[in-house]
Amino acid sequence: MSTHLRSWIVLLAFGACICSAPARVFGDAQAPARQPAVTTGVAYGYKDDGLALMLNVYRSARPNGAGVIAIASGEWQSSVELAQVFAQAAPPLNEKGFTVFVVRHGSRARYPLSSVVADVRRSVRFIHQHAKEYGVDPNRIGVFGNSSGGHLALLLGTTGDSGNPSASDPVLRESSRVAAVVANYPATDLARLAMQQPILNITAAEAAEFSPIRFVSPRSAPSLIAHGEADTTVPIEHGETMYAALMKAGVPASFIPIRGAGHGFEGADAERAFAALIQWFEQHLGVQPVADAAAAAARDGDAELRAAEELREQQRQARIAELRQRFVDGPVFVMACGGSGTSNSLGAVVIPGAGTVYFNPYRLSGRCGTLAAENGVLVAPDGGSQRLPAPVRGDAATISGDGWTFKAAPGWVIREGARRGDYEVVRQQP
Repeated sequence: MSTHLRSWIVLLAFGACICSAPARVFGDAQAPARQPAVTTGVAYGYKDDGLALMLNVYRSARPNGAGVIAIASGEWQSSVELAQVFAQAAPPLNEKGFTVFVVRHGSRARYPLSSVVADVRRSVRFIHQHAKEYGVDPNRIGVFGNSSGGHLALLLGTTGDSGNPSASDPVLRESSRVAAVVANYPATDLARLAMQQPILNITAAEAAEFSPIRFVSPRSAPSLIAHGEADTTVPIEHGETMYAALMKAGVPASFIPIRGAGHGFEGADAERAFAALIQWFEQHLGVQPVADAAAAAARDGDAELRAAEELREQQRQARIAELRQRFVDGPVFVMACGGSGTSNSLGAVVIPGAGTVYFNPYRLSGRCGTLAAENGVLVAPDGGSQRLPAPVRGDAATISGDGWTFKAAPGWVIREGARRGDYEVVRQQP
């Protein structure tokens, strides 16, 4: 096991808790002029009592133009020591070309939750403001966190705004939007968490204002959520319901349940979470700027942001149209006989009105037979049927196509469907 991966495991295991000075300057805090590989102690703002809000920057030797924010947070508290733990995630991300920003925020107890949320939003605005200096595209910034950091990451992904153009503070004029989110064992419904963990003492007002699940919309950032099935601190239903809400809104989302894991991942579970995080950011932050040439030329107001969002939406609709042709409109093999399919949802795509296409290895054992698929399965919204692209060979008992094979159970046969080119599995007639 590599040193970087071992460090990542330490980082993921650290989340065993909930969610676990220079002269004062007002307004814009200046980014460093030099560009060393690591810059620590960058002040992105100051609290009213003079506390400096700090972030550290870790640059790649081969930058891809995308940035990843790591929120150093546990139980909505942050510290230098916790930032050092999160810094261990920087090397593997740097190796992939990402510039990493490890962000500290004011800690709850000393500051209310509203202040903590304002801090992380400000950190995103600051990075947007200095994106050119750090060599990152402001439209390609992702964020991740564990536990309370995951909660804050999802809140950023669901409530990002364009900034206040009339603000006297230049940082507050910047956008707080992020392009992708990874949240490990996050709290997503604070009202529910308050009932499950009364010691948290979260007010009804805080629960209403800062629960990510309340703000899911089609504009939410693509989000990957990993959650332990045995988590008793923040139960897995927080991750499950958030994932369901994102999918219902048509947002690219993935949910990875970790069997037997509690509040924090170790060993093989951490390796799995690490691989998924890297893949998610590579997929949704990409290696090229999202904005096209026209958007890049439009620098006034939110023109560039709108153009980038429009381009992403065009790309999403084109992808949905392509998948609809493969799994709905074109010749297909249809199963509608029950069973329990298993697949992680990394990279899954929702086809409105038809279901969800899962691209990772999909295994189903049902009363009508067994299915093994590698390249995509469309599962109906209620899970009652599966569709695969048209088969290329088969007989009454076994049929296969591009990356998939289905074997009928005794008493079931494969036959041509009502539509030309379609096939289906049905009970064998006596």
